[in-house]
Amino acid sequence: PKHVIIMISDGWGHNHIDAASYYRYGRAGGQIYTRFPFQVAMSTWEMEKTDLGYTCSPPTGGYDPLLAWSNFEYVKYPCATDSASAATAMSTGVKTYNGYIGMDVNGTPQWHLMQEAVAKGKAAGVVTSVEFSHATPAGFVAHNISRNNYAPIANEMLGSGLSVIMGAGNPDFDDSGNPAVKDARYVGGAATWAALKNPSDGVLDSWTLIQTREAFQALATGQTPARVVGVPQVYTTLQQARSGDGQANPFVVPFIPTVPTLVEMTRAALNVLDN
Repeated sequence: PKHVIIMISDGWGHNHIDAASYYRYGRAGGQIYTRFPFQVAMSTWEMEKTDLGYTCSPPTGGYDPLLAWSNFEYVKYPCATDSASAATAMSTGVKTYNGYIGMDVNGTPQWHLMQEAVAKGKAAGVVTSVEFSHATPAGFVAHNISRNNYAPIANEMLGSGLSVIMGAGNPDFDDSGNPAVKDARYVGGAATWAALKNPSDGVLDSWTLIQTREAFQALATGQTPARVVGVPQVYTTLQQARSGDGQANPFVVPFIPTVPTLVEMTRAALNVLDN
Protein backbone atom coordinates (compact mmCIF):
# COMPACT_ATOMS: atom_id res chain seq x y z
CA PRO A 1 0.00 0.00 0.00
CA LYS A 2 1.13 3.53 -0.80
CA HIS A 3 -0.75 5.24 2.02
CA VAL A 4 -1.79 3.89 5.42
CA ILE A 5 -4.09 6.06 7.55
CA ILE A 6 -5.23 4.82 10.95
CA MET A 7 -8.08 6.72 12.62
CA ILE A 8 -8.81 6.03 16.27
CA SER A 9 -11.71 7.07 18.48
CA ASP A 10 -10.42 6.37 21.97
CA GLY A 11 -12.60 3.81 23.78
CA TRP A 12 -14.55 3.02 20.62
CA GLY A 13 -16.35 -0.30 20.29
CA HIS A 14 -19.21 -1.86 18.35
CA ASN A 15 -21.83 -0.61 20.81
CA HIS A 16 -20.49 2.94 20.59
CA ILE A 17 -20.79 2.80 16.79
CA ASP A 18 -24.43 1.73 17.08
CA ALA A 19 -25.13 4.40 19.70
CA ALA A 20 -23.68 7.10 17.43
CA SER A 21 -25.75 5.84 14.51
CA TYR A 22 -28.97 5.85 16.56
CA TYR A 23 -28.19 9.32 17.91
CA ARG A 24 -27.51 10.86 14.50
CA TYR A 25 -29.64 8.80 12.11
CA GLY A 26 -32.22 7.04 14.29
CA ARG A 27 -31.05 3.62 13.11
CA ALA A 28 -28.08 1.28 13.23
CA GLY A 29 -25.61 1.20 10.37
CA GLY A 30 -25.72 4.92 9.68
CA GLN A 31 -22.01 5.62 9.98
CA ILE A 32 -20.23 5.52 6.63
CA TYR A 33 -17.52 3.15 7.85
CA THR A 34 -20.14 0.53 8.75
CA ARG A 35 -20.68 0.21 4.99
CA PHE A 36 -17.04 -0.34 4.07
CA PRO A 37 -16.65 -3.50 1.93
CA PHE A 38 -14.05 -5.09 4.22
CA GLN A 39 -14.31 -5.06 8.01
CA VAL A 40 -12.48 -6.89 10.78
CA ALA A 41 -12.27 -6.59 14.55
CA MET A 42 -9.12 -6.29 16.66
CA SER A 43 -8.55 -7.44 20.23
CA THR A 44 -6.49 -5.09 22.41
CA TRP A 45 -7.01 -6.57 25.88
CA GLU A 46 -4.25 -5.90 28.40
CA MET A 47 -2.18 -8.56 30.13
CA GLU A 48 -2.49 -9.79 33.70
CA LYS A 49 -0.33 -7.89 36.18
CA THR A 50 -0.02 -9.68 39.51
CA ASP A 51 3.22 -8.10 40.70
CA LEU A 52 1.30 -4.96 41.69
CA GLY A 53 -1.26 -6.89 43.69
CA TYR A 54 -4.12 -7.01 41.24
CA THR A 55 -5.22 -9.19 38.39
CA CYS A 56 -6.92 -8.15 35.19
CA SER A 57 -9.60 -10.46 33.86
CA PRO A 58 -9.30 -13.30 33.36
CA PRO A 59 -6.83 -14.48 36.04
CA THR A 60 -4.57 -16.06 33.44
CA GLY A 61 -4.36 -12.85 31.43
CA GLY A 62 -6.16 -12.11 28.19
CA TYR A 63 -9.79 -12.10 27.25
CA ASP A 64 -12.28 -14.96 27.23
CA PRO A 65 -15.34 -14.13 25.07
CA LEU A 66 -17.32 -17.07 26.47
CA LEU A 67 -17.02 -15.68 29.98
CA ALA A 68 -17.86 -12.20 28.71
CA TRP A 69 -21.14 -13.42 27.24
CA SER A 70 -22.05 -15.62 30.20
CA ASN A 71 -21.09 -13.33 33.10
CA PHE A 72 -21.67 -9.60 32.84
CA GLU A 73 -19.45 -8.91 35.86
CA TYR A 74 -16.51 -10.54 34.07
CA VAL A 75 -15.90 -7.59 31.74
CA LYS A 76 -15.93 -5.14 34.65
CA TYR A 77 -13.43 -6.88 36.92
CA PRO A 78 -11.08 -5.45 37.79
CA CYS A 79 -9.68 -3.30 34.98
CA ALA A 80 -10.38 -2.42 31.38
CA THR A 81 -7.77 -2.00 28.70
CA ASP A 82 -6.35 1.53 28.76
CA SER A 83 -5.24 3.68 25.85
CA ALA A 84 -1.55 2.86 26.31
CA SER A 85 -1.83 -0.92 26.13
CA ALA A 86 -4.46 -0.70 23.38
CA ALA A 87 -2.35 1.60 21.19
CA THR A 88 0.70 -0.57 21.81
CA ALA A 89 -1.24 -3.64 20.68
CA MET A 90 -2.39 -1.83 17.53
CA SER A 91 1.07 -0.49 16.72
CA THR A 92 3.31 -3.43 17.63
CA GLY A 93 0.99 -6.44 17.61
CA VAL A 94 2.07 -7.25 21.18
CA LYS A 95 -0.31 -7.32 24.17
CA THR A 96 1.04 -5.60 27.26
CA TYR A 97 0.21 -4.13 30.67
CA ASN A 98 -2.00 -1.11 31.15
CA GLY A 99 0.11 2.03 31.16
CA TYR A 100 2.93 0.57 29.08
CA ILE A 101 3.92 2.46 25.94
CA GLY A 102 5.59 0.40 23.20
CA MET A 103 6.85 -2.14 25.73
CA ASP A 104 6.01 -5.80 26.28
CA VAL A 105 5.27 -7.22 29.74
CA ASN A 106 9.00 -7.58 30.39
CA GLY A 107 9.67 -3.92 29.66
CA THR A 108 11.34 -4.73 26.35
CA PRO A 109 10.85 -2.07 23.63
CA GLN A 110 8.80 -3.29 20.68
CA TRP A 111 9.05 -2.33 16.99
CA HIS A 112 6.37 0.20 16.10
CA LEU A 113 4.41 0.42 12.88
CA MET A 114 5.80 3.96 12.56
CA GLN A 115 9.36 2.68 12.84
CA GLU A 116 8.67 0.17 10.10
CA ALA A 117 7.29 2.91 7.86
CA VAL A 118 10.31 5.17 8.41
CA ALA A 119 12.68 2.26 7.86
CA LYS A 120 11.03 1.70 4.48
CA GLY A 121 11.58 5.34 3.52
CA LYS A 122 8.02 6.47 4.12
CA ALA A 123 6.94 9.65 5.89
CA ALA A 124 5.04 9.09 9.13
CA GLY A 125 3.24 11.24 11.67
CA VAL A 126 0.66 11.45 14.44
CA VAL A 127 -2.23 13.89 14.87
CA THR A 128 -4.41 14.02 17.97
CA SER A 129 -7.05 16.15 19.70
CA VAL A 130 -5.32 15.69 23.07
CA GLU A 131 -1.71 16.23 24.18
CA PHE A 132 0.62 14.82 21.53
CA SER A 133 2.52 12.86 24.21
CA HIS A 134 -0.70 11.26 25.51
CA ALA A 135 -1.15 7.50 25.51
CA THR A 136 -2.74 6.89 22.11
CA PRO A 137 -0.38 8.92 19.88
CA ALA A 138 2.61 7.98 22.05
CA GLY A 139 1.63 4.32 21.78
CA PHE A 140 2.56 4.41 18.10
CA VAL A 141 5.96 6.06 18.53
CA ALA A 142 7.53 5.96 21.99
CA HIS A 143 8.74 3.36 24.50
CA ASN A 144 8.11 3.81 28.22
CA ILE A 145 6.82 1.76 31.14
CA SER A 146 4.47 4.58 32.17
CA ARG A 147 2.12 6.60 30.01
CA ASN A 148 2.40 9.36 32.63
CA ASN A 149 6.06 10.08 31.85
CA TYR A 150 4.97 12.79 29.45
CA ALA A 151 8.18 14.78 29.14
CA PRO A 152 10.46 11.81 28.30
CA ILE A 153 7.79 10.46 25.93
CA ALA A 154 7.48 13.84 24.16
CA ASN A 155 11.24 14.09 23.80
CA GLU A 156 11.47 10.59 22.37
CA MET A 157 8.77 11.43 19.85
CA LEU A 158 10.60 14.61 18.83
CA GLY A 159 13.79 12.59 18.51
CA SER A 160 12.17 9.95 16.33
CA GLY A 161 12.02 9.77 12.56
CA LEU A 162 8.54 11.27 12.34
CA SER A 163 7.79 14.06 9.88
CA VAL A 164 4.64 15.30 11.64
CA ILE A 165 3.60 15.61 15.27
CA MET A 166 0.41 17.53 16.02
CA GLY A 167 -1.57 17.74 19.23
CA ALA A 168 -2.44 19.82 22.27
CA GLY A 169 -0.28 20.46 25.33
CA ASN A 170 0.68 24.09 24.76
CA PRO A 171 1.99 25.40 28.11
CA ASP A 172 1.42 29.04 27.14
CA PHE A 173 -2.39 28.69 27.17
CA ASP A 174 -5.15 27.24 29.35
CA ASP A 175 -7.90 24.79 28.37
CA SER A 176 -10.04 27.62 26.99
CA GLY A 177 -7.30 29.07 24.83
CA ASN A 178 -6.46 32.00 27.10
CA PRO A 179 -2.82 33.02 27.67
CA ALA A 180 -1.48 31.28 30.76
CA VAL A 181 1.61 29.68 32.24
CA LYS A 182 1.22 25.91 32.47
CA ASP A 183 3.44 22.89 33.02
CA ALA A 184 5.43 22.12 29.85
CA ARG A 185 5.64 18.36 30.46
CA TYR A 186 3.32 17.48 27.56
CA VAL A 187 5.72 19.10 25.09
CA GLY A 188 8.93 17.71 26.59
CA GLY A 189 9.60 20.19 29.38
CA ALA A 190 10.50 23.87 29.53
CA ALA A 191 13.87 23.49 27.80
CA THR A 192 12.40 21.50 24.90
CA TRP A 193 9.55 23.97 24.47
CA ALA A 194 11.98 26.89 24.42
CA ALA A 195 14.08 25.09 21.80
CA LEU A 196 11.02 24.47 19.62
CA LYS A 197 10.07 28.13 19.79
CA ASN A 198 13.65 29.26 19.07
CA PRO A 199 14.97 26.98 16.31
CA SER A 200 17.98 29.22 15.77
CA ASP A 201 19.67 27.67 18.80
CA GLY A 202 20.20 24.49 16.76
CA VAL A 203 18.79 22.07 19.34
CA LEU A 204 15.55 21.21 17.55
CA ASP A 205 16.04 23.17 14.36
CA SER A 206 14.92 20.24 12.18
CA TRP A 207 11.36 20.92 13.34
CA THR A 208 9.13 23.81 12.27
CA LEU A 209 6.72 24.77 15.06
CA ILE A 210 3.25 26.09 14.25
CA GLN A 211 0.68 27.17 16.83
CA THR A 212 -2.04 29.41 15.39
CA ARG A 213 -5.17 28.19 13.64
CA GLU A 214 -4.22 30.29 10.62
CA ALA A 215 -0.87 28.49 10.40
CA PHE A 216 -2.57 25.10 10.38
CA GLN A 217 -5.02 26.22 7.73
CA ALA A 218 -2.24 27.65 5.55
CA LEU A 219 -0.28 24.42 5.79
CA ALA A 220 -3.09 22.45 4.12
CA THR A 221 -2.00 23.55 0.65
CA GLY A 222 1.19 24.50 -1.14
CA GLN A 223 4.79 23.92 -0.13
CA THR A 224 5.59 22.72 3.38
CA PRO A 225 8.59 22.35 5.68
CA ALA A 226 10.14 18.88 5.86
CA ARG A 227 9.12 18.34 9.49
CA VAL A 228 6.31 20.05 11.37
CA VAL A 229 5.32 19.95 15.03
CA GLY A 230 1.94 21.62 15.51
CA VAL A 231 0.84 22.57 19.01
CA PRO A 232 -2.42 24.58 18.97
CA GLN A 233 -2.83 27.43 21.45
CA VAL A 234 -4.68 25.38 24.04
CA TYR A 235 -3.54 23.21 26.91
CA THR A 236 -4.90 19.66 27.29
CA THR A 237 -7.48 19.19 24.52
CA LEU A 238 -8.57 21.00 21.38
CA GLN A 239 -12.12 21.66 22.65
CA GLN A 240 -13.34 19.02 25.11
CA ALA A 241 -11.86 20.63 28.25
CA ARG A 242 -12.96 24.20 27.44
CA SER A 243 -15.02 26.08 30.02
CA GLY A 244 -18.81 25.99 29.86
CA ASP A 245 -21.73 23.79 30.84
CA GLY A 246 -20.50 20.21 30.60
CA GLN A 247 -24.10 18.96 30.57
CA ALA A 248 -25.20 21.15 27.66
CA ASN A 249 -26.40 19.64 24.40
CA PRO A 250 -23.77 19.08 21.70
CA PHE A 251 -22.48 22.27 20.03
CA VAL A 252 -24.32 24.60 22.43
CA VAL A 253 -21.14 25.74 24.20
CA PRO A 254 -19.19 27.83 21.65
CA PHE A 255 -15.94 26.37 20.36
CA ILE A 256 -12.65 28.17 20.97
CA PRO A 257 -12.26 30.06 17.68
CA THR A 258 -8.46 30.25 17.81
CA VAL A 259 -8.00 26.47 17.90
CA PRO A 260 -7.83 24.43 14.66
CA THR A 261 -10.24 21.58 14.12
CA LEU A 262 -9.01 18.02 13.86
CA VAL A 263 -9.98 18.20 10.17
CA GLU A 264 -7.75 21.24 9.64
CA MET A 265 -4.86 19.61 11.47
CA THR A 266 -5.25 16.41 9.46
CA ARG A 267 -5.27 18.25 6.14
CA ALA A 268 -2.10 20.08 7.17
CA ALA A 269 -0.46 16.84 8.26
CA LEU A 270 -1.32 15.05 4.99
CA ASN A 271 0.10 17.94 2.97
CA VAL A 272 3.41 17.57 4.81
CA LEU A 273 3.43 13.78 4.63
CA ASP A 274 2.74 13.65 0.88
CA ASN A 275 6.22 15.06 0.30
